[in-house]
Amino acid sequence: MYVTPENVRSIVTSHLKEDKIVESLCYKEHNSGKIIPYIKDIDFFKRQHKVVLRNCGEIDFGSLEEYISHDGYFALAKVLKEMSPVH
Repeated sequence: MYVTPENVRSIVTSHLKEDKIVESLCYKEHNSGKIIPYIKDIDFFKRQHKVVLRNCGEIDFGSLEEYISHDGYFALAKVLKEMSPVH
């Protein structure tokens, strides 16, 4: 199921105002039909190891301080200080 502009009203009303998940928009397990609202609980994603997006959902994406405290910018610093255009 894809979220569309038409879904916004129900998401805001249910999720933000009533603190309830809109189950009709959640992932549904193929074999059992079980609704799984959190991506971290989907079997396919449980077995994966995030590298690029490892902090996704773990830190406040709008906080520069949190990003830095989770080693943000180390890769940029390495590129600027240690690597050449050949790498």
